[in-house]
Amino acid sequence: MIYSKGFTLLELLFTISISAVLLSLSVPAFTQMISRNQVLSTANDLLSDIQLARSEAIKSGNRVSICHSNNSETCSGSWSDGWIVYRVDNNVVITVRGKMPRGLTLKANSKIKDYLSYLPSGRARSNSNALQNGTFTVKQDDYTYRVIIANSGRPRVKSI
Repeated sequence: MIYSKGFTLLELLFTISISAVLLSLSVPAFTQMISRNQVLSTANDLLSDIQLARSEAIKSGNRVSICHSNNSETCSGSWSDGWIVYRVDNNVVITVRGKMPRGLTLKANSKIKDYLSYLPSGRARSNSNALQNGTFTVKQDDYTYRVIIANSGRPRVKSI
């Protein structure tokens, strides 16, 4: 009796067709996962930089602000262009975040639409000393996260 080593053409076609079906089922779920992770990652980056601004204001004893920036040096553009964290007294940039991934939007409500500023007490106040509580909304496709600034100035992330 002679034994053949290898696969028949029928076995190979069957294996390839099963693999193609499994791959076609997993690709949409993978792209949704990427989209969700981009939104969450951006929300967490913003949260981290807001916490940095707050802690730097407390540590340095000076006002520290975070604002949207499209050139990484001055407050300009929109929040989706990126942002900078800087000390207000000497305009030293502490950290920079660049443009958001394509399809992702970042918006802020009216109280923080241009900037968010922290006093040495850790409270968020505008240049006119008005309370700066508010919400940043990060959105892409069906995924939305909010970074909420409480009356105390403490930020948190919430899934919508």
